[in-house]
Amino acid sequence: MLPFCGAKSPRRYGSSTNGNGQSSKANTPLLIHFDVNKTIIQSDSIQMKSIEEGVREGISELFWGHTRRDGDKLQWEWSRAKPSCGPPTDDVVHAGMTLTTYQQYCKEAIKVKAEAKEAIRSFRLVEGQPVRAEMEKLLGLTMKRMQLPPNIKYTKEAEAAGVKGATYNMFPTLFHLVASLQRSRRPFAIIFRSFGADHENIKTEWNAFCELRHPTFSSLIEDIGPMDGSVAGIPDRRIHGLHTLYRDAQGPVLVLHTFTNGPTEATWDSWAKSKPKPKADTRNGREYIDKVLKAKTVDGLFKLQKWMKDFLMSQGTTAIKDDWAWWQFSGETAAGGKLMTLIGGKPPTQQIFYDDNIDYDDARIVDCRDVNGQSMPSSKTLNKLCVKVNPVEALLDDDYFFRKLLHSQGDHLDVGASLMGLQKQLTDAEEERGMLMKQISAMGLQLKNLTEENRRMKLQRRIVVRDEGELHNVLAKNGVDLASFEQGGYRSLADLFAEIESGQCWLEMNEQNQVVRVLDMLFLKIAFKDMLLIESHEQDSTGKITTRNYLPGVKMTLKDTSVQAVLDRWFETGLQVNLKKCIETEMMPVSAPEAPPQQTSSSQAYPLPCIVQQSQGTFSIPDREVELNKDLLAQIGLPGGKHFTTTEKDGQ
Repeated sequence: MLPFCGAKSPRRYGSSTNGNGQSSKANTPLLIHFDVNKTIIQSDSIQMKSIEEGVREGISELFWGHTRRDGDKLQWEWSRAKPSCGPPTDDVVHAGMTLTTYQQYCKEAIKVKAEAKEAIRSFRLVEGQPVRAEMEKLLGLTMKRMQLPPNIKYTKEAEAAGVKGATYNMFPTLFHLVASLQRSRRPFAIIFRSFGADHENIKTEWNAFCELRHPTFSSLIEDIGPMDGSVAGIPDRRIHGLHTLYRDAQGPVLVLHTFTNGPTEATWDSWAKSKPKPKADTRNGREYIDKVLKAKTVDGLFKLQKWMKDFLMSQGTTAIKDDWAWWQFSGETAAGGKLMTLIGGKPPTQQIFYDDNIDYDDARIVDCRDVNGQSMPSSKTLNKLCVKVNPVEALLDDDYFFRKLLHSQGDHLDVGASLMGLQKQLTDAEEERGMLMKQISAMGLQLKNLTEENRRMKLQRRIVVRDEGELHNVLAKNGVDLASFEQGGYRSLADLFAEIESGQCWLEMNEQNQVVRVLDMLFLKIAFKDMLLIESHEQDSTGKITTRNYLPGVKMTLKDTSVQAVLDRWFETGLQVNLKKCIETEMMPVSAPEAPPQQTSSSQAYPLPCIVQQSQGTFSIPDREVELNKDLLAQIGLPGGKHFTTTEKDGQ
C-alpha cells in the first residue's frame, strides 16, 4: 500500500559536526524565505492554474532528454534517467545533442506560448513513447498524494483551518521542516514571498497549525506546544502582518503592514504589461507610498538588512509581496527579482530561499546581495542560498525541504534520495493498480452477468399479449375493473398496450395469483462532495405537484440490451444535460429488493397493481469536473446544490 500524505513524527538526520561533536550550524539563526506559488502550495492566483495542470507542469521539469535537429523539426529523446529537477549526472551527452527537460523542449519547439503550454501539460509531444507512460504514472501517484484523508476532507475543522476541498493546500513538507527545526531549538524565522496575492491562501492554514487547530499537521508539534506565544520559550510564529517590497533604481523600500500594487487606476503591474514595453520607470511609487499610503517604510538596502536581522531574532513569521513589475522591467533576470540581502555582524546568520522559478543554473528570480549590497553570482548562491523547488518532488517527500536545507549547509546528503525509491514506488503502485483493475474487471463482469441473468429469470413470468384485444381479455379474466380506465386520472387501455408493446412495462402473475403491471427501474445515487442528487417534486400533466424526495430513476425497457446502455442514455439525456464525461462509477447497479417502494405518476397510471423492480447504482462527480465543466454542471445546480427543473421524456 502507498503511504498517505499525513502527519507523522519528524525524521532526524545527521549533520556535519565540529571537534566537540556539536553541529557546526545547528545553532546559527536561520532566515527562511519561501516562495508561495508552486513552492508551498500548488495553486497559482496569477495564472489561475488548476491543481492537476500545476502537477503536469511540475512533471514536465523532471524528465530530461536529448534534443537534435531533424531538418526543420526539433526532436527530443528521453534519457531514461530518474525524474529529477536537476540534470542527470550519470548521463552521456552525445555530440550534437543538448540535455534539456521536456518543458524546455516544448518551449523551444513551439513558439506560440499558449500552444507550448498545452503541449507541456498534455505530454502530447511524446505520445506513444515510453516516457509518456512514466509521466502519467508520476501524475497518478502525485494526485493520489494530494488527496486529504477521508476523515479530514470537507469537515468543519478542515474548513476552519483554511483547508477546503479534497486536496492539501500547503505542502506537508513545510510543516515537517518547521516541526523539525522547532524541536531542534534552532533559532529561525520565516518570510513567505510572492509576486501575487496568495498570502491570504496560506495565512489561515498556517496560523491554525501554530495554534494546534490544524486537523492534519498540528499533531507534529503537539509534544512541543502551540507556537502562538502562549507557552514560555516558544515563539509566536503566526502571521500577523503583510508587507510590500517596492523596488526602483534608488533601491528597495519595504512598506510595512501594507499590501499594495500601486494606485487602483494605474497599478504597477499594469505599467509593466503595457505595450510597448516601458523604457523608464514612470511609476513614481515612492511618492505614492509617502503621500497617498502614508505608510511606515524601511528605505534602503542597509536598513533592510537591519530589519531582516531584527525580524530573524524575533523568530516570527511574516509575508512580503514582491515587486513583479520591477522584475518584468528588469527582463525577468535575477537583478530585479525577489531581494535577499545577506546579514553581516554577529552573531552569524544563515539564509535560504526556496523557489520553484530558480533554475538549476541560474538564480533567475532571486536577487541575492552580499553584506555590502553587491550582486552575488549564481555560482555562489545556487544550492547554498537559492534552492530550486519542484512541486512534484515536494509533494512526494515529507522531508524534501529538510533535505534541501542540509544540502545547502554542506551536508552532502543526496537531495534526490526520496526519488531514488520513487521508481520502486511507481512500479509497486502500478502492479497494485493492475491487480486491482483485473479484480474489479472480473467482479464487474460477474456482477453484470448476475444482473442480466436475474432479469431473464424475472421475464420468464411475463404474460405475453399480442394485441389490445388480447390485453382486454387477460385483464377481464383476472378481475381488473376495465371501466376504471380513463377515469379518475387513469390512462387508457390503449396507452397500456402501447407501453407493453414498446417494452416499457409488462404483465405477470404475482404470488396472490393477481395480474400486475411490472416496471424495471434503475435508481441512481449520484454524489458531489456531501450532496446527493434528489428528485424533490414531481408535476404531472394536470399541474398537480407531488413531494417525492427520491433518488432519480430511469426505466429499463425490454428492448434495452444492457444495464450500461440504459445508464449511458440517462447520463446523456436524463437531465437534459450530457453528464457522461463528468460521472465516475463507484458501484454498478445491483438488485435492491429490500428498498422501499418509490411511487411515481408512472407507477400509478393504471387501475391495476404495479410492481417496481428496483436496482441501485452509486456514482460520483469529482471536484475537478466542476472546475473543468463549470457551465455544464451549473445547469444541474452545482457546485452550490441549487434546485433545477427538468422535463421527463418517454421511457425515463
